[in-house]
Amino acid sequence: MLRIQFLSEIVPILFSINSFSQARPPQVCTGSSQIAAFNATYSSAIGIDVHSRLMVACFQKGEFGCSSFTEEFKESGTSLKAIRNLVIWCNSKNPEIIIMESTGIYWKTLYTELEKSGFPRDRIVVINPRILKPLKGRKTDRSDARNLSKHARMGSFTNSFIPKKDIRELRSLWASFQQIKHQYENNRRSLLNSLADYGCQFANIVSDSRGVTAQRILEAILSGDTGEALRKHIRKILDDMHKRRGRKLSAGLDEICEAIESNITPAIRMALNLRSNQLKIYEDHMKTVFDTIKVMVLKSYKELYDLLLTIPGTEDMSVIGIICVVGDDLSSFSSIKKFASWTGLAPGNNISAGVSYSSRITHGNRYFRRTILAIAQGCANQKKNKSGLGNLFQRLRERKGYNKAKVAVAHKIVRIIYVIITRKVKYEDSPNDQSLAKFRMDQVKRAISRAKITEGLCVQSETSNQGKVICASVSMTQPT
Repeated sequence: MLRIQFLSEIVPILFSINSFSQARPPQVCTGSSQIAAFNATYSSAIGIDVHSRLMVACFQKGEFGCSSFTEEFKESGTSLKAIRNLVIWCNSKNPEIIIMESTGIYWKTLYTELEKSGFPRDRIVVINPRILKPLKGRKTDRSDARNLSKHARMGSFTNSFIPKKDIRELRSLWASFQQIKHQYENNRRSLLNSLADYGCQFANIVSDSRGVTAQRILEAILSGDTGEALRKHIRKILDDMHKRRGRKLSAGLDEICEAIESNITPAIRMALNLRSNQLKIYEDHMKTVFDTIKVMVLKSYKELYDLLLTIPGTEDMSVIGIICVVGDDLSSFSSIKKFASWTGLAPGNNISAGVSYSSRITHGNRYFRRTILAIAQGCANQKKNKSGLGNLFQRLRERKGYNKAKVAVAHKIVRIIYVIITRKVKYEDSPNDQSLAKFRMDQVKRAISRAKITEGLCVQSETSNQGKVICASVSMTQPT
């Protein structure tokens, strides 16, 4: 108590000396008797505790050189009208910064309304709730809002990446597309499992159940035909397939008819038909949403779309997914390392007492990470004319295994995306990269050097005119 009283007496004296040395006029301040933080970055701030049914805002303002600050609370509902009244109250206080927690999806409407009211985007801060998580037993809505406001005035926060309005709209549409696609895949697997449950091995005769021929065979199974009628139906499908160019079924007519023979009852067939019709509805919804997203992306970000297509392993859907999540402005990230960390594909840190317990990747935007891993999988699947990323995957796979190599290539792709977006340049690949051949040559040399008997072994390598390794051989030499 004596120490607190001493601080309350000495701090105003120090500020008065500082004010006198700078020849500043005396300031008159009113408010509570609490001591203001004299190392504050902002003199005024509003912290908003966001919930699904209630929002609590705390406004704090303190004058530099004054030992006290004012504090005011306001509670609001979460309807659009209540949020707009809260925004009006925030603008009336004219704070230097507004901070809120990214609680679920409930912060988005408040953020949009603050943006519409003319409040600058760089002065609206959204933070992860886990950063300022209070101790158990010391948590109320007002204390949370007060802590947010205090940290905002002191500048001790890390702002989340919030893109501009049109990218947030594309994000929402892309999330809807991914959710419909996820439901479609779940229902498709459930349908195949139900067929197998009644003895129909439809999944064993087709490589992709979403193909045209596979869909026609599935319709024949669910039509209720049996015996010779079903065999005649399958024969017609195969005849039409052979007239078209493309992939063919490896199974013949007899093998197909034997695999799809089942004991499906009429009631089960009705349920399977309903599920099959539901899959067609999902397909139509996915096509409608994706076409809408593609039109919006090509209208505003055609140049970036073309630049991102130069990355090996990318395709139309993956490039659109990248633009929908991050957009064309990465100025919120001061370095390429911070962007890679935000994606969740960079190695994590778990170090205590100088001991590193794990370097697993962290959580990031799930839709973005899923898209980048799909691109990395495309680089891994390259059989001929491997790109530089494909060679990198193969080299890392031989050292660290498949999964770690895939994540490492995804991390490399993230860094490439950052350079393309920030510098507006296309990716130039080096498909004739000899790093993989050099790596394997070095492995052979290291294996020979570790051998117990190295006398009499000679490693010879053949190189091209540019000094690149073409092949290597190991032979026995005569002892001298």
